[in-house]
Amino acid sequence: MGFREVRLGAARVVFTDRHGGVSEPPFDTANLGLLTDDDPERVRENRQRVGDALGGGAADPERWFRIRQVHGASAVVAQSGPAGPAPDADAAVTAVAGLP
Repeated sequence: MGFREVRLGAARVVFTDRHGGVSEPPFDTANLGLLTDDDPERVRENRQRVGDALGGGAADPERWFRIRQVHGASAVVAQSGPAGPAPDADAAVTAVAGLP
């Protein structure tokens, strides 16, 4: 699974890419968005592959804090895991240790 990881002191920063997944065109290959016309099972498999590659607390995609990417310039502060609809944003940051 393609991703870039950067360590900044105790912080872990991860950017995913579209390589190494199971989605078919036009979503190929590592589509992580369930709000697309991609097969939801393929998206779940792609998410699990990212989780497996990252390991630790990020291994379970159901625990991930999620955003709804809007291709803008907004970021949100994550205080807890998934609860309610994903906020519209392009980045998320947190000071909560272990929050994937």
